[in-house]
Amino acid sequence: MQSNELPGKNNLPPLINGPFFEYAYCFHKKQCVGLFAHPFKQASMKKLVIALIVLGFTLPSFAGIKVKDVVGTWSYKIEIDYETLSGKLVFEKEGEGLSGKVLTDDGQTFVMSKVEIRDNNVLYFEMEIEYTLMEAHFTIDGKKYSGTYGNEGGTVTVTGEKLD
Repeated sequence: MQSNELPGKNNLPPLINGPFFEYAYCFHKKQCVGLFAHPFKQASMKKLVIALIVLGFTLPSFAGIKVKDVVGTWSYKIEIDYETLSGKLVFEKEGEGLSGKVLTDDGQTFVMSKVEIRDNNVLYFEMEIEYTLMEAHFTIDGKKYSGTYGNEGGTVTVTGEKLD
């Protein structure tokens, strides 16, 4: 037998014979040839395979929020001095992005503009109230969020959770 030939390789059916057999034989018998001949390379390959498996399981957790995570009705609560303002935020899918509106508990409706999902699970939107542009920056954590709402004149803290 030649030094680069694996025992039993030529006695296998054509579907089993080939690179897969060489890798399997190499790792099982620890008699490696070619790329896997050196123990360091073999150990490095095992580490690479393990790293790829771990990355495959953890990558979705780094993906951040998606449009489908935001779509629906959310509550909001703003505490200002001795008063609490509350209502609902309604987000809908529009094309590939989002649209939304604010429904206050006292019956007013405000349409959002420029609704965006930004880095670090931040939901951003703008809204014009009495000719003043207001901005919201909410960090979403599962079914809850907290953030700020306002403009250069000042901001307030907003909290809430997803209702549906």
